[in-house]
Amino acid sequence: MSHPPLPFRRRRDPRAGFTILDTLVAVLVMIVGTVGLLSMQLTQVAAGVRSRQLTEATDLAQQAMERLLLYTPAQAVAASGIAVPEIVDARGCPVLATATVPSLACHTAVVGTPYTRTFSATASGPNGALVEVRVAWSDPSGGSHQVNLVNGR
Repeated sequence: MSHPPLPFRRRRDPRAGFTILDTLVAVLVMIVGTVGLLSMQLTQVAAGVRSRQLTEATDLAQQAMERLLLYTPAQAVAASGIAVPEIVDARGCPVLATATVPSLACHTAVVGTPYTRTFSATASGPNGALVEVRVAWSDPSGGSHQVNLVNGR
């Protein structure tokens, strides 16, 4: 037994389409999903930049450590006393135009993060040295980071 339709309620024709409320809900769901995707993308880009910087800094520290390990412990300690911080790019090339160590690989400028590379060596025992290489940099948001490598021999 079917009841007659209420006078204030109209029957909806199934072929009539969507209501404005249906459309607004669908648009809202799409906006929330899009904002979530954009947020994830921005986070991924920032993590990629941080990862690249950490990899470049570690590589720069390893290059300097390998160079220092060619010295005798006494030479490394002596060089540590006159060492000044180097400001280099990702290839290890000096960033400043006044650099005194020219390199054939450094004839072209590279845009990127400038890294400050320093080292110290202290005598440990009669024939040993503790060598530390530090590479520091700042990210675009102003945060400072560093990588330290230490080798005792």
